[in-house]
Amino acid sequence: MLGRMENQDGLYRGMKDRFAYIIPEQGRLEFAYRGRVYRSEPGMLSLKHPGEFYSELRRDGLASFDIVFVDIELVHAALGGSVHSEVVFPTPELASSDPRARALLRLRAVLRNGAEVFAREGAAAEAATALASLARPRDEVRGESGAVARARAYLLERLAEPIRLDELADHVGMDKFHLIRAFRAQLGAPPYEYLTHQRILKAQHLLRAGVPAVQAAAAVGYCDQSQLHRHFRRLVGVTPGVFAQRWRGRG
Repeated sequence: MLGRMENQDGLYRGMKDRFAYIIPEQGRLEFAYRGRVYRSEPGMLSLKHPGEFYSELRRDGLASFDIVFVDIELVHAALGGSVHSEVVFPTPELASSDPRARALLRLRAVLRNGAEVFAREGAAAEAATALASLARPRDEVRGESGAVARARAYLLERLAEPIRLDELADHVGMDKFHLIRAFRAQLGAPPYEYLTHQRILKAQHLLRAGVPAVQAAAAVGYCDQSQLHRHFRRLVGVTPGVFAQRWRGRG
């Protein structure tokens, strides 16, 4: 899927629900990813891995850019069956002149031109292969200590359960104050914010699969649908019902 943004001046903070890459045409941006600061500007693609936290820090001028989304399942297949959550991009930057960017730019061009389905499918498969080639196993990528990795895994395994900060800290063997600082420094958000984003990502996948919102709410740990509604609208921009309707409309 191709999206277009014009003259943006806000700062994004959050996660993508699919693999994505941004192709800037105007404006410059500094953003944080896995404890480091990077730049986004014309001539440089920004790669987004689903479930990874990105925090935009500062813009120089209004931004205009294209963003291309690639389904998780397609990249998963290109990885040869590797579990997509166990790989990340070691760097979110890729120069548009890099040979590995050709397939990503080609998919943008195909989507822009409204090519026939067969051409879109071929370009998407090539782009998925390129994204898979850029990813690396999570444990080979710097930026996440053992304690933070254990804390992240604990949260992901318990999306549907109530979680206490003291329990999380005890699980990883670190006091809660140091854990919050380390988690924020390495992953870009404190544990509660990270968990909320992950719950909403899981809810998006469930809604796309046709799961009713009330069941999706329970599956991600919310005691009622109103909790899901509130967080979903804040992070996604629409209600779960509208999101599900739009997704069904694409079929």
